[in-house]
Amino acid sequence: MVHAYILIQTEVGKAASVAAEIAGIPGVTSSEDVTGPYDVIVRAEADNVDQL
Repeated sequence: MVHAYILIQTEVGKAASVAAEIAGIPGVTSSEDVTGPYDVIVRAEADNVDQL
């Protein structure tokens, strides 16, 4: 199993809705809106790098 953290920048005011939408993607284990240079951090997992 491989894991990845994905950092996303969104349009102003869109972080929460982007995080919520991404949370529904298969393989995504968490999706949170955060403060700082990035707006959303996503943790995903898959069986191998190609599936990720």
